[in-house]
Amino acid sequence: MAPHDDRTAWLVKAGKRAKHARDFVIKDMVSIGSEWPGVGDLSTASDAEVFLAIEAAGRKKPADDLVQLRILSTRMATGDIVVTPDVANGDLLFGAVSGEYEYSARPVVEDHHHSRPVSWFGRLTVDHLEPFLAKAVDWRGGTLRRLPEQTHWLRLAGEIRDGLGRPASDFPRIAKAAPAKRKTPSSTPRMAANPTMVVNPDQLCPSCGLLRAASMFPDGSEYCRDCD
Repeated sequence: MAPHDDRTAWLVKAGKRAKHARDFVIKDMVSIGSEWPGVGDLSTASDAEVFLAIEAAGRKKPADDLVQLRILSTRMATGDIVVTPDVANGDLLFGAVSGEYEYSARPVVEDHHHSRPVSWFGRLTVDHLEPFLAKAVDWRGGTLRRLPEQTHWLRLAGEIRDGLGRPASDFPRIAKAAPAKRKTPSSTPRMAANPTMVVNPDQLCPSCGLLRAASMFPDGSEYCRDCD
């Protein structure tokens, strides 16, 4: 029988379209806060105080928001697994909580004041997931939650630690534009864009009195072919 794993796998989103995914990896953390302006240090505030601050921010379901904030501040434990979608790159980031909840009066990223330190250890393309796991991370109900199918997520995290996937810091690089090729002068002279056409001047025939093209006059004759 496999030993019991008492860790928990959590889904933590990195803002709209995962715009803070890179910040999470670079700063070794996860953070939340955009939805709850005015909510202060969760380690010193009671549930009632947090609830009222959320309500004052105009949130429709303050009780649900309170649960998410408390997950970050108290329910997460050191060693728990964090899964964060990196939507722009089609990946999932995997890390482990490495410390206690922190509140910063100065936002740690954009307008996020609440964070947990995380040691990121890998990333995996979403396309490699089983459909039921991919569905679990495509959650529209909030920012943070306990993932269903815990056994599968913890096993997957272990496989990523063992080398499956890529390093968490392996963000796709923007390819540099190829330098413009210098034009080599051609040895073949180019035709002018609007070449001037050489037109033979007209010649007056003294017999018929008409202006005729030079080609209408036999060599050396002053009369046109019709009159010659």
